[in-house]
Amino acid sequence: SGEFMPGGEYMLLHKNGNLVPVQSIHTAVTIPGKNPLLFCIDVDLSERKRVEMQLQKARDQLEQRVRERTSALAKVNEELRKEIKQREQVEKALRNAEQRFRTIFENTLIGMYRTTPDGRVLMANPALVKIMRYSSFQELQKVNLEKQGFHPKYPRSLFKKRVEKKGKVIG
Repeated sequence: SGEFMPGGEYMLLHKNGNLVPVQSIHTAVTIPGKNPLLFCIDVDLSERKRVEMQLQKARDQLEQRVRERTSALAKVNEELRKEIKQREQVEKALRNAEQRFRTIFENTLIGMYRTTPDGRVLMANPALVKIMRYSSFQELQKVNLEKQGFHPKYPRSLFKKRVEKKGKVIG
C-alpha cells in the first residue's frame, strides 16, 4: 500500500490558468497483486466560496453599521444625560425661585393678587386679604372683580386697558 494525498479542500489549476477551489474526496482501492488505485471525487466549491465571500462582506458591513449606530446612540444617550442634568438644574432653580416668591408673596405687607381676564381671583396674599377686610382667601376668591372690588372712579375696565397698553399698572 502506497501513500496518497488525503482528502480535503484544494485548489486545482483550471485549463485557463485560474485556480478552482474543490472539495476532494480520495479513496484507495487495493486489489491483491495489483497496484493500488486512487479514486478522486472533486466538487467545485467556486459558487460556495463566492457566496461565503458575499456573506462575509455583508456581515462586515452589518457589523460596521452596528458599530456606527452604537456610536451614534452613545452620543445621543450622552446628550440626553446632559439635557436631563440641565433640566434637573433648571427645575431646582425654579423650585428655589418659587420658594423665594412664595416667601415674599406671603410675608410682604403690600397687597398682591392675580386674576383671570374675566375677574376671577386666582391668588392673593394675606396682606391683600387683610387690606380688603375678608376673613380668608377663600372668601375673597368668591368675589368677581368685574362686578365688585373696584371704586367707581377707577373701574376695572380702566385697569385692564392700562395693563393691555403698558403691560403693567403702577400707582
